[in-house]
Amino acid sequence: MIAGEALIKLLEKYDVDTIFGIPGVHTLDAYRAFPTSSIKHISVRHEQGAGFAADGYARATGKPGVCLIISGPGVTNITTPLGQAWADSIPMLVISSDNPLSTQGKGYGLLHEVTDLAAITAPLTAFSATATTAAEIPELIAKAYQSFAIGRPRPVHIVIPTDVLAEEVEGEWEAITPATRPAPEAKQVEQAADLLIGATNPLIILGGGALDAGESVQALAEWLPAKIISTNNAKGVVPDGHPLNLGAIVSRPAGHDAVAAADVILAIGTELAETDSYIDHYDIQGKIIRVDIDPEQFKREYLTEIGILADGAKTAGAILSAVTARSQKGDFETQAEEVDGLKKRAHSELGNGEKVHQKLLTAIQKGMPEEGIGIADMCGIGYTGTALWQAAGQRQWQYPGGFCTLGCAMPMGIGAKLGKPDSAVLVMAGDAGYQFTGTELATAYEQRLALPIIIWNNDGLGAIEGHMNDRNVPLSAVDYGGSNPDFVALAKAYHCHGVRPESLEELTQAVKQALRADRPTIIEVWDGFDW
Repeated sequence: MIAGEALIKLLEKYDVDTIFGIPGVHTLDAYRAFPTSSIKHISVRHEQGAGFAADGYARATGKPGVCLIISGPGVTNITTPLGQAWADSIPMLVISSDNPLSTQGKGYGLLHEVTDLAAITAPLTAFSATATTAAEIPELIAKAYQSFAIGRPRPVHIVIPTDVLAEEVEGEWEAITPATRPAPEAKQVEQAADLLIGATNPLIILGGGALDAGESVQALAEWLPAKIISTNNAKGVVPDGHPLNLGAIVSRPAGHDAVAAADVILAIGTELAETDSYIDHYDIQGKIIRVDIDPEQFKREYLTEIGILADGAKTAGAILSAVTARSQKGDFETQAEEVDGLKKRAHSELGNGEKVHQKLLTAIQKGMPEEGIGIADMCGIGYTGTALWQAAGQRQWQYPGGFCTLGCAMPMGIGAKLGKPDSAVLVMAGDAGYQFTGTELATAYEQRLALPIIIWNNDGLGAIEGHMNDRNVPLSAVDYGGSNPDFVALAKAYHCHGVRPESLEELTQAVKQALRADRPTIIEVWDGFDW
């Protein structure tokens, strides 16, 4: 058996069931294994699509998304999804080929040659490394899965030159059992509990590092009581409909005021970054308890009263136990009334365009089951959906605002649907963003995915036009002038369904029908239509 075959067998042992990629001359020795492998290979139409699909898979399942790509352009094409996964702490394993070891760094002009392939992805990964012998492959794969398991989950790039892929190996490689994330120190837990018990207006801010902490956080909030507010990556960790949950309104003035009014803040797994808040700096007046697996977060600009370097879920559970052992359960009616008032205020502050989005989002969700997954690109509906999409559970809303990449949603939806085939998955994209990766519609059709794709068509770059107007910049290069394709006809050219609803009721029905179809459906929604 050669190393390329042993690699695929090893990935099976790490519970990999899906790999996204495109075969090329430099990866053929790995592709030898697929006909007899339990792993399903998904052939995308562009390596960028592979990366975004792996990202969507990882967000939906909680498992690392895996890609297998060629050297050179394969790697440069996937760097944008790597950047997105890095920004949002998504576990992704990218395995690429490379030219033979003896040629590296020489600049011979070989096919797909880059003189230092690992260096390209180094700033976008937890680590990027080259296997110089077959024996190093299982070591690097183990290091990757250890990184996903115990640290801040970020992408990894492993380079395997063609001669290493072809190297003969004896026997099968074995997977390691990764360690687990650290639990918090008891003394810090007690200090945090005392601070929260003594608070008059506590607030819990949830980020992506709190994804598995939902039950403990909800119970803690109900006991204290405390308000809850979340970032995009934590939307649904506590159901949006919970009476103490403000939802993901950290970007709204009402959310900013909730943060400023808190006298104690428990921030779990969040950077407190402007990509969530839409302001340069939170106005934090209270004391902060920060829980994070990333030690760099304790060096940020906010003065931390208690910094707990530990797993978010374990820490939330420990604080809950300490609080319930040291205090009586409070009455959360007052907090619930304040939450309700802040939510109503956030809705009252919607702009005219956002009120249209609100109608559309409500109609879309009427066509979805409660546990359905919404994936939003960088578009008007997506921006508004952060606050207004109703997530009943974690991983039901995916809007990668950290890197803010146009074109990500369509392939992310493919990955999410493949990872969660029994879940309803819906994509929302603008006309501009969709065209970045629209060719992946062929991949979705090939897999016969029941995937509704909402295209919000404003014939250009509507959000940028708004920013130009706000800053008195003369409008330029944002109006497509009617040059967009007929998206309904385009869907049919890809053997898919395409519809253009003309009422909210028709939109709801279109979503329902798309979820029952045997292929993707483009649902074109016109901006400017009288909704």
